[in-house]
Amino acid sequence: ISIVISPVVLTHNPLYSLLLPLAQADDDGSGTSMLLQSAHLIHQHSLSFDRTLQLVAFSGEEQGLFGSRAYARHLRDRHANVTVMLQGDMLAYRREGEPMQCGFPERFRTEEVTVLVRNVTQFYVPELTIGITGACCSDHQSFWENGFASTQFFERNGPIVDPMYHNSGDLVYRSGYDLEQLAAITKAMLSSILHIAEFTTEKERV
Repeated sequence: ISIVISPVVLTHNPLYSLLLPLAQADDDGSGTSMLLQSAHLIHQHSLSFDRTLQLVAFSGEEQGLFGSRAYARHLRDRHANVTVMLQGDMLAYRREGEPMQCGFPERFRTEEVTVLVRNVTQFYVPELTIGITGACCSDHQSFWENGFASTQFFERNGPIVDPMYHNSGDLVYRSGYDLEQLAAITKAMLSSILHIAEFTTEKERV
């Protein structure tokens, strides 16, 4: 295993009222859509990689990183060779008046990996304003705690400002849910995957 790419899978959050419909379009439907679109593009273009790529969606993040901690410990106990883990959590909200952004974590991350994906993002997705966020404690932390290099892509530089964060109003069709920003961060994530995993196309393999 060389590359692990992850969002948070959609699971029930006990913070939400049982009387309300489950709504997690940004947290973390946006990360899940990034994962699925990346998989679709890899398949569509018949890409192969010199490194093994795993696309993983973890459950239990809100309850204490249960899924990712269990898997990271499993990999550690197997002495697995994991080059890097990249996480996408909350990618689609953009506050009115702000540019499209991509924030990287200031803690619970590997500095060298963060610098690398920042540089890749700046080169391939210049429309994103790059910065640092204090938003933390998503599934990349589980890998960092277990000795694996990791970092996270986030929707904003600075703190969380989505007014529908952990709220039944976290829907796609609302003010501030920005599909253009989600597409741009997906491009940044996929560019990072292609760079780190050393891809080849079907034409190059012939």
